[in-house]
Amino acid sequence: MKVYLAYLEWYMKVCKANGQGPGYYDSFKNAGERRDSGVYKYKTILTNYWEHLVNEAEKKPHLLGTRLRSHWLYGGTNYRRIVEPLDIAEHYKRGRKDYIKQGRSKHYILLEKWLKHQEENGRERAGHLNSKLENIESCVTEDLCFWARVEEAIRSCRLLDSRGSLDGSEREKLVKFKEDVVALIKDYAVSPDIFLEKSSYMQWWREYVEILERQMMGDSHNSQLVAFMREERYKNYAEGSPRMFQEGHSNVAASLPVRLVGHRTRPSPGLSWVVGEAGLALSQGRRQGASPGSGEVERPLAGPPERVTALA
Repeated sequence: MKVYLAYLEWYMKVCKANGQGPGYYDSFKNAGERRDSGVYKYKTILTNYWEHLVNEAEKKPHLLGTRLRSHWLYGGTNYRRIVEPLDIAEHYKRGRKDYIKQGRSKHYILLEKWLKHQEENGRERAGHLNSKLENIESCVTEDLCFWARVEEAIRSCRLLDSRGSLDGSEREKLVKFKEDVVALIKDYAVSPDIFLEKSSYMQWWREYVEILERQMMGDSHNSQLVAFMREERYKNYAEGSPRMFQEGHSNVAASLPVRLVGHRTRPSPGLSWVVGEAGLALSQGRRQGASPGSGEVERPLAGPPERVTALA
């Protein structure tokens, strides 16, 4: 089984194509290379093996709620992190939807449940943050249903686009998805592969931007992900930068009320852009040309208006 898993690990690496590829999830989903057909064979062998192992473990008596020994349990976790995204890709490639409720195999659910039980009973959590920072470039996304959430977010964008801004349920789903992505990024729990330009996540982002520009998301206080993406801070994600979401780091606009107009942002009434020797600043109560000592407060921003975003 290790040989087959090693092949899939190799597949993950070659699908990056030095940052130019789609990543292994989208490569398998689109199946445009000969190597993709070989992956299906090894995925099937591994899945049959682990389904059998989990079924046998479920039937046997267990000690203190532990169905599998740690060695097998963490082996199963490694298998899930590599293989389950391929199952998700296959699910959506066939035109299906809602993988989590309608397509997820029972053996994935049980392996996840047993791992959580072991972690809750004082065992060291796999993937401690420090080790993540050291190995972020080669890490695998911890939320094994992440790609299913991406696919559903793409679907929500398209439904919202077709139905218009009155569809509150799809807006709520997108807001929840954004919050979940921010939490994963802050915890270094997603692979840098999601930021490859040809990935499904970046496809979602481009479609989401179109919705924002059409003002279909209404007002929202959460702008962290939009600022992170628009300012391309994700390009430093693999370095494990602790400043990606740090307060005051290219995110001054996060707490400011703004409206998205085309590719630019405009401050709400009472606020205006001021350009001077110090660069771009946001001025409250006055416009450009204010005299010193007027009590006006100016705060420099990190970039031009089109890159200062509060969102969505």
